[in-house]
Amino acid sequence: MKKLLWVISDGSIIYCSVRKNNISIKDKRIIILNWDLDNIECFQKEILESDYVYHLWANATYGNDIDYNLVNYEPTKKLIDILSGSKSLKNFIFVSTVWVCDRSKKDNVNCPLTINSVCSPKSKYGLSKLKAEKYLRKASIPFTIIRPTRVYGPNMRQNSHINAFVDLIYGKKFFAKMWFQWKVSLIHVNDLATALVHSINNDKILYKTYFAATENLSLWDIFKQIYITLFKKQIKQIYIPRFQWLFSKIHHYIPLSIANLFLDYLCVENTNFTKDFLVWNFTRFEHWILDVIKNNATIYGSRIITGANSGIWYELSKLLYKNGKKLVLIDKDISNLDHFSNASVVKFDLTNIQEIPNLCENIIEQNKNIRVLINNAGVGFRWDFNNLTISKIRTTIDVNIYAPIMITHHLLPYLIKNKSIIVNIGSSSGFFPLPWMSLYAATKAFINSRSNALRYELKNKCYVISVSPSWTNTNFQNNAWVKKNEKEKLLEPYDVAEKIINAIQKRQSFVLLWGKTKILLLVLKFLPKKIALFLLGKTFEKSR
Repeated sequence: MKKLLWVISDGSIIYCSVRKNNISIKDKRIIILNWDLDNIECFQKEILESDYVYHLWANATYGNDIDYNLVNYEPTKKLIDILSGSKSLKNFIFVSTVWVCDRSKKDNVNCPLTINSVCSPKSKYGLSKLKAEKYLRKASIPFTIIRPTRVYGPNMRQNSHINAFVDLIYGKKFFAKMWFQWKVSLIHVNDLATALVHSINNDKILYKTYFAATENLSLWDIFKQIYITLFKKQIKQIYIPRFQWLFSKIHHYIPLSIANLFLDYLCVENTNFTKDFLVWNFTRFEHWILDVIKNNATIYGSRIITGANSGIWYELSKLLYKNGKKLVLIDKDISNLDHFSNASVVKFDLTNIQEIPNLCENIIEQNKNIRVLINNAGVGFRWDFNNLTISKIRTTIDVNIYAPIMITHHLLPYLIKNKSIIVNIGSSSGFFPLPWMSLYAATKAFINSRSNALRYELKNKCYVISVSPSWTNTNFQNNAWVKKNEKEKLLEPYDVAEKIINAIQKRQSFVLLWGKTKILLLVLKFLPKKIALFLLGKTFEKSR
């Protein structure tokens, strides 16, 4: 958008179609069109009066689990049909994908892909784009097809290729040390934007197809450069043979992720691309990888913690703060959070349910790049249910159930965007009935169950971790009116916090920090429920 504004005249207009208007550029030449898959025809007038139409709209997530035909082919077809009646159109620039090619069964992958390579897409994503390309070629309008390879730069999706490599290397995974020699084609988003701008008044590119690529680098070169940029030192390498002779014969039968490790599977020849689009001083990966790293949510994304003022979560906040993480700390009491000078400290009472949407909107405004949400805040009261006041019942349900549900729900679009981590804090008490604290135990059982279900619902979108600590040496017992047994060894907050950080780094699904409670749970499993409940009641009544 910025590059277009540099080259067009003051009297020109840019119609920008978006589903959600998050464009920050203010210019009278930009007119926003809020359209969706079903209402393209509503903007027929604007489409027909346009000289150049750039069609970048698509679901760019590689895979097979989306109706790609609906989101990638049908809108393209509608747009082409409208443009067939245009008297103004000079060029329709269709941004397709390298995935329309893949490799055919007979291809031994000895040379890069070219525009003349046989298109054999394996994914529904690639098939939908190829179908759109074929429809465009049959239409009676001027066009150019650009097939971007792996595009990188600022504001990449968290789960896209280079960002995933940054995560891998930042976590110092063993895989990142392997010297894989296969090559992949890359292009910086700035160079792709330059090419699109240079489509204007460029007759050389009409009715042609291009692979958009400026560099071919090996996986090892990419890993090495990311490592050097992150840690300012060289990485020790483990040489991995290519096995070209084997994988060239079986690549059609194995997962693409494996084939890519041993073959130049998506390496392309960018015949005439840089020349025809005047992309001369193109961006070098080694000089601009920092663009990706600076926006990587794993490294620089926000960590949101509720109930951060005391106990385990205060210790967790200190550890994350020490590691240079960006923190959003929420609690109704913030008396211990003054020294977190670079953190965003928010004083908020989670029983104020109606204000949670406003709380989330304020967080999003300053922290769109969210990496971890830790739903920790919780309350409990030791009392028989008959004498528990309505106020305390409501407080327990609001803080333990409603608050984490609502916060997660409001932040979920941003969590999914970054493939973030949701940490829900349960309790060992959620695994068995707890007389005298029945409501508290029930809310924690809810948290455990909901975490398990959410983990499945959000698979491949977010990571969901459920943490269930046993009795820990915090002020919870005093606040909940639970007796402290001085002889009993409780978990220490610092130790629990370290284990939670370790679980986040390893993407563990469950963290059970139970101590002796594990033994208790095993014993209870083999006892009749009536006897187990009697023992739990008597034990808790005496010791707590």
